[in-house]
Amino acid sequence: MEIKFDASGFEKDIEAAVKKMQEAGAAMNEGATKIIETLTDQIHHESIKRMPIDEGFLVASEKTKIEKAFLIKEISGHIYFPANSPASDYALPMHEHTYNLGKASQIKQAGQAEIVGRKFLERAWLENLTVIRAYIRMELKELLK
Repeated sequence: MEIKFDASGFEKDIEAAVKKMQEAGAAMNEGATKIIETLTDQIHHESIKRMPIDEGFLVASEKTKIEKAFLIKEISGHIYFPANSPASDYALPMHEHTYNLGKASQIKQAGQAEIVGRKFLERAWLENLTVIRAYIRMELKELLK
C-alpha cells in the first residue's frame, strides 16, 4: 500500500536536507536511520491504538523492520504482517473491509480518542502527518547543525 500526501514545499526541504546529509557521510546516515526507526515505531504504536482486538492475534502480529542503506534516501521503515503470523489470513480484510466492531473493540473505542476499526495503519499515518512533518524537520535541523 502506498500512501502519498501533497507537500511540495516539505518535499523540497527534505530533498535539500537529504543531499547535504549524503555528502556528510556515515554520521548522517546513522542519524537518518534513527529518524526512520523512531517514526516507524511511532506509526506502529499509533496503528495498534486504532486496531480492532476481537479477532485472534492482530495486535501481536504487526511487526516493524528497518532497511538500512548506504544512500540516505534509500533507508526505509516497514510496518507489516509476516506471512507466517497468526493474523496473516485476516490482517488485510480487517484493514480494508467494512465491518461492525465486536464487544472488545467497542470497549477499547470507548476508552480512547482514536477511532478503532478499518484502515487502522493508514489512519495512523494520515492522522499524524503534522506531527511527523514537524519531527522530521526538527531532527534534520539538529543533524545538520
